Amino acid sequence: AEPADQEHLPRAKMLTIPTYKDHYKQWEISKRETMKPEHTFKAPAIKFGNLTTFEDDYSYKIPVPNQSFRPPNAARLLDMPFDDKTNYRQEYVLYKQEPPKRRELEQYK
Repeated sequence: AEPADQEHLPRAKMLTIPTYKDHYKQWEISKRETMKPEHTFKAPAIKFGNLTTFEDDYSYKIPVPNQSFRPPNAARLLDMPFDDKTNYRQEYVLYKQEPPKRRELEQYK
């Protein structure tokens, strides 16, 4: 058994140049191509209108005032007098009411 404090020195010389580069060939790196479609937009021959899609769908319409249901202020003149008779007035029964009875106050003696 060797003492623990002694170092073991290798006798063979170590090659410091790597040799794996000779075993693999270097690939050529190709340029990356874009996956998006080509630009296919063509400008229209006809000039665009000034309206947006919102203005096409919701065009401004002039508001039409509603017809008033209020009767006219002018009084109508009738040929005959106003008849204010109603069934309630004609069939109303008027009962006579007696005055309330009061008891006589006692005199102080």
